[in-house]
Amino acid sequence: MYRYPIVSMFFVALVGCSPGALAFKLNPCLRILTFSDTGLAQRAINGWNPCAAVPERLQSTVHEHMTLAAIYKYRGVPIQRGVAKGAEKAAINYMRERSWKVGNGPNHETFGLMFGTWWNDDPMMHLWGEWTDFGSGVKHLQRLFSGKAHISYAGGVAGCTVPADQHLAYASHFGKLQHLHFMTSLGRERPESERLETTIEDALAWIEFAYKVAIGEIAATAPLTHEDEQRLKMPSVARNLCLKDPRNVKVRSVFTRQGPSTSVNIEFRNRLTPDVALGSIFHLLQDSFSPAHACRVEMQSEGKAMAVLRRVFNYNEQDHKEHAAQDGYPAWLTEYARTGVHRYANDPVATGAWLLRAVDDRMPWDQVRMELLSTIFKTEPSGQTHSTSACI
Repeated sequence: MYRYPIVSMFFVALVGCSPGALAFKLNPCLRILTFSDTGLAQRAINGWNPCAAVPERLQSTVHEHMTLAAIYKYRGVPIQRGVAKGAEKAAINYMRERSWKVGNGPNHETFGLMFGTWWNDDPMMHLWGEWTDFGSGVKHLQRLFSGKAHISYAGGVAGCTVPADQHLAYASHFGKLQHLHFMTSLGRERPESERLETTIEDALAWIEFAYKVAIGEIAATAPLTHEDEQRLKMPSVARNLCLKDPRNVKVRSVFTRQGPSTSVNIEFRNRLTPDVALGSIFHLLQDSFSPAHACRVEMQSEGKAMAVLRRVFNYNEQDHKEHAAQDGYPAWLTEYARTGVHRYANDPVATGAWLLRAVDDRMPWDQVRMELLSTIFKTEPSGQTHSTSACI
């Protein structure tokens, strides 16, 4: 959801499908983000990377560009030419950016925040690897989004299969975790107002958890309990990782990929967990601005143009090809990249930059919640819900 296609000729052969058959849009193998007069785009780190062979229409790093824009807005520094080539005004290899901080805030890893923006679409982190490992991840996700009925999907560790009704990625797209993409799991028979209100509250419950992880209030080493999973509407993480003892599930188990049980790897996962958790919030906020996920209408509030929420959609009720077609670069984002001006004061770039400041300042959750409700989750006044204003 804002899913970026990641298929190359190599990966097409590996998963046995055509590029058009993929119903998701993630692009974690094209890891240089570019800016030019013609708009936003991306390219491979190396010239021999097969991901560069895919048609341009299948290349769209929307989440990554939104996240990078929020980072640079918060840091208050202009985007330099970096590794730009030819007509590119700038190009950022976010995998190789050094860790950074603002003032006395904590260190952040840009690639960790990017991994977090992938997490909502890929909570099993199949796409974190390289080469054949990455190809296997593509194959697992292709199975999930193939449109065919399957009773189980690949879990988060090798040789682990999980029943569809317990699978994290399945739940986040087709089940009760659709709020991770700011969509509803409630059917058309429920009132529009209930669908929107429930989605906002479910989204805020997740954001509260991830925010407290991002500021260190909930440690990466803290256990993730059954009560936590129930509150967050998550299926069993232990089952998704095929762990025999659920007591071994930690917060880092949710946000970082399993690996060798060495002190170096565990420390790396602990360090990365806060940024991945924060990135998952960015993804949710960004999806809320997709016309495939929610209807927003423009209104003036305190002298500023705002895109406020009118209703929210259920992925199971949609034509998935039409959904994907609406998840491209929005006009307000390309306009911001070109001018630095926000068409909507509550867009995910502005809100993301504010949230980075809140994390660094360890702002109390109640204050963060109020800010989100008054900006990105602001809803259309009840008296205007039947107006003829078109969804943006």
